[in-house]
Amino acid sequence: MSTALPWRFGAFYLFYYAALGAYSPYVSRWLDSAGHGSYAIGILVSLMWATRVVGPLGWGAINSHSPRPGRWLFAGSLLCALGFGLLMPTPGFAGLFVALLVFGLFYNAVLPQFEAMSLHALHGRESLYGRLRAWGSLGFILTVMTVGWAMDVLGEAVFPLLVLPLLVLMAATAWTHRAAPAPPARIGGPGLRALMGQPGVRRFLLVSGLMQLGFGAYYVFFTLHMLAAGHSGAVVGALWAVGVVAEVAMFWLMPRVMARVDAQALFGLCLLVTVLRWGLIALFPGLLWLLFPVQLLHAFSFGAFHAASMRLLAGFFPGRNLGAGQSLLYALGNGAGGLLGALLAAAAWDIGGGRLAFLGAAGITLAAWIIHALRQRRPASATAAG
Repeated sequence: MSTALPWRFGAFYLFYYAALGAYSPYVSRWLDSAGHGSYAIGILVSLMWATRVVGPLGWGAINSHSPRPGRWLFAGSLLCALGFGLLMPTPGFAGLFVALLVFGLFYNAVLPQFEAMSLHALHGRESLYGRLRAWGSLGFILTVMTVGWAMDVLGEAVFPLLVLPLLVLMAATAWTHRAAPAPPARIGGPGLRALMGQPGVRRFLLVSGLMQLGFGAYYVFFTLHMLAAGHSGAVVGALWAVGVVAEVAMFWLMPRVMARVDAQALFGLCLLVTVLRWGLIALFPGLLWLLFPVQLLHAFSFGAFHAASMRLLAGFFPGRNLGAGQSLLYALGNGAGGLLGALLAAAAWDIGGGRLAFLGAAGITLAAWIIHALRQRRPASATAAG
């Protein structure tokens, strides 16, 4: 690997996001085939985001003072796989709720911890983060292209059997990190409360949350929106895969991009590109010649946005505080934003289908860009990071 980190770093990202590629695009299809309505699907799928609010913060508090945080990484990964295993055989709504709650709680808990471990291992080489994270995107591509096809051929009921082995492999890879050392404590530096008071931090978290709120329509209803437009499961999988291929390419190019482009400017550009993307998906779901190029915009909506966010976050929360910063971003941004996005998308879908859901996503993302563009001044730490 070009990052010169051991293989186990890329391997964890590979299996973590391979599981996400098998789960996120197809769980709504699986639930729909089981006869659940849009509100039930919205509630069950939104558990993935709801658990991001409490999982990372609680897990971070537990392992932040441990001299061997890698042991907690393995424990969380194992509990994640065990929780998902409760889906077999497929239970009723209450059983689904419990299983997906346990699964989401620990699945979301371990990622911020591992992100902090990776950034600590990359200390001084943070610009290479994108290439390390690209292994996760490759895992996502492999599963998103095959699970839809497998469900077409074998039926929707096979879905849990496709996801669970990936979670087991993720836990096995986490075991190889069990001896990872904790980042050194930052002596004499500002505490977390003082870091939260820096100019721009709260705005950054708010904009990140709104971006994820807009993604609610994509993660919950993109597959159903495409199926409703007459596309097959294999075509839908290909559309997901094209987006992630673009994401991988962007991650690989990020060291060069970040050397030339200010992180704050890139952050804002990604918001504008995403407004365009959601609008086109809303209005033209049947035009494959347009949808495939539109999916390439995922390079900005996710790839560049995520890499710019990590660069800004490393500036806002240096040293051991980075783990807490990761948990805050994941809980308040991905968690609260994703939860509200999933629920709002479900309501919009029930009223006006995919068109209204994705137009709403475009409007929310436009509001995020306006808030970002109106910032009064940039924090010194983020300037240095960007």
